[in-house]
Amino acid sequence: MASIVSRGAVACAALLLLARPVLADAPASGAARPDRAEEAFRRGTAAFEAGEYSDAYAELRAAWDLSPSYRTAGGLGQVELGLAQYRDAATHLSACLRMFPRDGDPAARAHVEQGLAQARAHVAALRVRVDVPGATLTVDRIVVGHAPIEELVFVDPGHRVIEAAAPNHDPTAVAVDAIAGRTQDVELTLGPAGARGGSVPVPVHDVPPRRKLARLPRDSTANAADGVAPSTWALAVGGGITVAFMATAAVFLGKSVAASSDASSLRSELSPAGGCVEPTPATRARCDDLSDLVDARNRDDVAVTAASIGAGVAALATVGLYFALSPRERAQSASISVGARRDVAGVSAVVRGAF
Repeated sequence: MASIVSRGAVACAALLLLARPVLADAPASGAARPDRAEEAFRRGTAAFEAGEYSDAYAELRAAWDLSPSYRTAGGLGQVELGLAQYRDAATHLSACLRMFPRDGDPAARAHVEQGLAQARAHVAALRVRVDVPGATLTVDRIVVGHAPIEELVFVDPGHRVIEAAAPNHDPTAVAVDAIAGRTQDVELTLGPAGARGGSVPVPVHDVPPRRKLARLPRDSTANAADGVAPSTWALAVGGGITVAFMATAAVFLGKSVAASSDASSLRSELSPAGGCVEPTPATRARCDDLSDLVDARNRDDVAVTAASIGAGVAALATVGLYFALSPRERAQSASISVGARRDVAGVSAVVRGAF
């Protein structure tokens, strides 16, 4: 993340930190709010300079909510730029320039303008005009302000629906293909209640409603994407997983049988010398080998048991999905059982099924 944030952004944060605080309309009811906002601003700026962008964003956002100022807007916009939140960055950096004092630091202003240009390259700007003062303006159902809106409205590129609504008026909407790096004009005319709006390319009731995805019927014989039946996919994938578990069980079963055989042979060799109950110096090393073989066999037996259980779970899930997605009725007596069997040769996996 550090490579994303330019040196200019850090320099801008430092310049804003040194600038005199000019708060925008600080609430009279909370005299402590500007002080708390200033403290949060300083913590956020310090976090930003240290590369702690998440902490910086949280502190600067809190400072902005407590008492908006051009310094907070600039710092918050620089953090959002570093986090690739270009729409929010453009909004706050633009606000910083609108609130920037005439006698403010020219270098800090230049850095803010540079950051705004960088953010605007990734977003579209809308110049929205509504003929009814006080009308609520939304972009993709999210409120962005009330008419008249003098500042630009920044949006992500792509298809956007801008709507305006006001009491005693019919709501109106227009669809826009927002293009990154461009400024586009949008005009909305609200007609009297009960009448359609004026010069609007896409009235609100003509905006295509959100449609729910249709669910494929149970008796569908093919997947809409590639013509393969869903039950076939379930059988293939689940069967592959089951086979993988069974192959793992077979590998460890072979290792267990080999270790058990070697242990039996070694135990037979040590029997004439009294076995390993009280090993002699001559047999101690071979008794240690016998102990290692027994431990290896036990570990392999545990692996066989675990893989057998995994195969059983995968097989049961596969059968369940297969019958749930199958386009035809299946016999209700299908069953499957998986278990582990131990005999003189070791541990083996047993799978039985009826379909």
